[in-house]
Amino acid sequence: MGALPRVERRARRPQGQALAAVDVLSTLDVLMRILIVDDEPIGALVIKRCLERAGHETECASDGAAALEKIRERAPDLLITDIQMPVMCGEKLCGAIQAEFPDRRFPIIVMTATLERGTRDWVAGIPGAEFLEKPFSPRQIVARVSEHATTLSS
Repeated sequence: MGALPRVERRARRPQGQALAAVDVLSTLDVLMRILIVDDEPIGALVIKRCLERAGHETECASDGAAALEKIRERAPDLLITDIQMPVMCGEKLCGAIQAEFPDRRFPIIVMTATLERGTRDWVAGIPGAEFLEKPFSPRQIVARVSEHATTLSS
């Protein structure tokens, strides 16, 4: 008996909607306030748009110093930060957060293209932080945020 022909099914999305994975996250009742810290405007914009389509409130900062000011004004539900940035890098930002907010409850996703073992170990040593290797797909960031949104709602 011969192989069956392969049938490809594609879900139709409204024009302008980038990801089907966003639909899954947008069904959650919990909307998070997310601070995105990245000195690469295009990368920050992609993450911002993806998470906003999922119904989250986002704010961006281009370096750690600007992010720290925003956190002092109002803590986010989740922080997504790059490591290598001008003015104040992600490592110094995380250190400042630990020093100023020792009882911090918001999780931190540290994203970087650096593959050094020391960087991974450093992130593992930060309570409530996790590592996300660049490049990543928008689906990956939505999935990570979805995990935290689900935890927040329980």
